[in-house]
Amino acid sequence: MKLLLDENLPVRLKYRFSSEITVSTVSAEGWNSQKDAELLQLMQNNYFKIGILDNYFPREIHILATYGWV
Repeated sequence: MKLLLDENLPVRLKYRFSSEITVSTVSAEGWNSQKDAELLQLMQNNYFKIGILDNYFPREIHILATYGWV
């Protein structure tokens, strides 16, 4: 499974996940400053199943699942 962390989340967070999960960041993928709709499309096109975003409200994290996750 591939998981994407938003550009505003700490990069060190990616090391907290199981080694069975491939974790990348928006910055590592070169997708900085993308709107959420474009980011979701990029995630789908690149086989990411889950994205963790933190840009909706202060201190809130939102999880987006792409199509085909379930």
